[in-house]
Amino acid sequence: MATTSQRPKASLDFRHDSHSSALLQGLQELRSDNLLVDVILCVSGKEIPCHRNVLAACSGYFHAMFCNGHLESKGHKVTIHEARSSALQILVDYAYTSKVTITEDNAVELMEGANFFQVPPVSDACTKFLSDSLCVKNCMKMVILGGMLNPSLETEALSYAMKEFAAASKTPEFLDLTKEQLMKLISSDDLNASEETVYMSVMKWINHDTRKRREGAARATSMEELYRADLHGGPVTPHPSPPYQWSEGGSGGHWGNRRTGKWRRKPFGFQQLHHDDTLLITIKHQLGFYDQK
Repeated sequence: MATTSQRPKASLDFRHDSHSSALLQGLQELRSDNLLVDVILCVSGKEIPCHRNVLAACSGYFHAMFCNGHLESKGHKVTIHEARSSALQILVDYAYTSKVTITEDNAVELMEGANFFQVPPVSDACTKFLSDSLCVKNCMKMVILGGMLNPSLETEALSYAMKEFAAASKTPEFLDLTKEQLMKLISSDDLNASEETVYMSVMKWINHDTRKRREGAARATSMEELYRADLHGGPVTPHPSPPYQWSEGGSGGHWGNRRTGKWRRKPFGFQQLHHDDTLLITIKHQLGFYDQK
């Protein structure tokens, strides 16, 4: 007896393109009406009612807090000590709306909060905003902030500071650079500054915290005398330790390296220095880069 062929069952793959936005809107409405909220974030005296699942889905920090059996995963109130209420409120609002407004007033605070609570999209948006807003007044601050939080921001800020070094090095934040950040600046071929400007800036940085930054007062004094003699044509006291010296003669004399026999006549642009050139070696000795054994 012949079998009757069966017609394939009909199917339909349906996708509601606005479902995700509608879901967010629904969760936001539940939060606004204080419905089904299961946790209250307490920060700086302010209470922020939320849903654990929303926070855990958006933030790596809250995912670790609520999904690993910590006490906070059961408590109704969770106290946050490490953030400001304004930044946390913005990040919670972002979790429910996918929107955030970054301004000059909140960008740094928001970036710190986004990094701490592990919300990468907001952190990346803050990085772009701060990179696009670089200027002489804030580039050194962004170098420091980037060094702590975001290598990309540090790189962008360093690049800007190299172009505007003469003015940027006069800002208070320049004095708070790490030794490594300072060396990145003055060792770069892209540095746009005269040799004298760079030297004086480095000495100002050292003298800002003499006890920690000066690697021996006697050597530093000798270095200063050597450079001032170079500038003003006075007597020169040979430097005791690094392999460089000053040779009189010609137009303004020469900087030289006793070991390599390489000599250069001053003045010349600091951006033309390479890592084995004598003035850069002098500064590196001053900063202690050759003192480590």
